Amino acid sequence: MFQKINNIKGYLKIGIIANGFFILFIIVCMVYYSIYLKTEIQSNLVEGIAYGLEAIGFILMAVYIVGFVGKLKDRNLLKGALIVYFITELCIILMDFNFLDIEDAYNPSSKILIISHSIFSGLVLFSHITFDSKQISLQIATAVGTVISLCGVFCVAYGTRVYISILINAIAYVIYYSWVLYLIKTERVYIDCYGDVIEDIHYSSKDFFE
Repeated sequence: MFQKINNIKGYLKIGIIANGFFILFIIVCMVYYSIYLKTEIQSNLVEGIAYGLEAIGFILMAVYIVGFVGKLKDRNLLKGALIVYFITELCIILMDFNFLDIEDAYNPSSKILIISHSIFSGLVLFSHITFDSKQISLQIATAVGTVISLCGVFCVAYGTRVYISILINAIAYVIYYSWVLYLIKTERVYIDCYGDVIEDIHYSSKDFFE
């Protein structure tokens, strides 16, 4: 089982699932709190489900980032960016849901926070171009993913909280990682990793005349 996922395609799939859980988590929270504001009805069950989705998302996120760090050759910029990204997202979620008691210093609706988060997230996604920076197909995929991530900037116009930016960013990663998987499967992109088996092909003079 471990051998089936311990490769770049396996970790990309885990990344898609992880961001899928973040999307579900934020949608559940949005629906729940919109109902709560109107009715003031509190549900421990819904809150438990939401936090469970969040926890699973972060666990899977940690798994695929550790997988990237362990499997990818070189690409220190991408590895470092993903580690910082994980810590940043974790801190924002913990602050937004008051798990960290710093209410005086944290404003989830801050325009500066939302814009900074969107730009930072876009730059982290753009660092994935080091997967195979010479391939036009990957350049296009990375550009599209980065633009989607940067769309979180427009949240400031609607006075939303920062987790809407996180939602947009999670959608960007689902699209981007799915696209990269497609490029790998169609052999348009090759991402060299530790443990790859390179087929050694030997030709004889006869091969050129058959």
